[in-house]
Amino acid sequence: MNIAVLCAVYNRKETTIRGLTSLLKATAETPYSLEIFLLDDGSSDGTAEKVGELFPEVTIISGSGDLYWNRGMCKAFEASLASRDYDAYLLFNDDVEVLPQSTQTFFSEYERLNAIRPTIVVGSTISRSSGETTYGAFVETSRIKALAFASVGAVDETTVCDTFNGNFVLVPGAFFRKVGGLDPKYHHGLGDIDLGLVARRHGVNSVLASDPIGYCEKGQQQDSRLADADLFQRWRLIFGAPNGLGPYSHFVWKHRSRVLFPIYVGLNVVKKLTKLAGIK
Repeated sequence: MNIAVLCAVYNRKETTIRGLTSLLKATAETPYSLEIFLLDDGSSDGTAEKVGELFPEVTIISGSGDLYWNRGMCKAFEASLASRDYDAYLLFNDDVEVLPQSTQTFFSEYERLNAIRPTIVVGSTISRSSGETTYGAFVETSRIKALAFASVGAVDETTVCDTFNGNFVLVPGAFFRKVGGLDPKYHHGLGDIDLGLVARRHGVNSVLASDPIGYCEKGQQQDSRLADADLFQRWRLIFGAPNGLGPYSHFVWKHRSRVLFPIYVGLNVVKKLTKLAGIK
């Protein structure tokens, strides 16, 4: 099985090196061929240079500095298309430290499930300190509410889910090419959540793997950044890229009732204005 690894990075050189090292080490004994397409979005800390030095086999694509995660992943996918049609595409975050003992199980479950029908397999991640699930899969709790998803915790066997975080996700190649990869309308977040819902619409299952695939700590949330920001900084964080109205509006237009679209957008504006005012 030929796999294109898609990864978007920015200004965290040591994290990127650690993540790539763990991925290559964990998959070294597997029969799979991994080709890595890494989008460096204008890092100023020498990330691209160090990756090129340590991993000359990695294809490095230079970004404009304003792509963020989702659009960076789109550029990595575009680069992979120029190489060949891959059997599968691995969405990989550079802050995941892959566990070798989980890798074989993960790929075996992918092959077993895809022998029956096209299936996306999701690898969950856990905190090194607490052991709690940090990223992984979701089940949809309502198709009326805009973003009604509940996280799936630890599981003992493969478990069907509705969508996922894109930290370590293996996607069937034919399906991913058919839908054109991740939707470039999203800047940073929501592209992975969107992909799970698009897959469901196409009859492609999403399944959470039985074992956590690696360690990954939770990233800093917007609310914590807002706490120390002045009014102008809060405005940029709330209404500027990548967190402005556009991606959210696109998501609800695409996946929720269009009759309710004005209500979704109106409520989102109120929520953002409340945050801008510092009201909790």
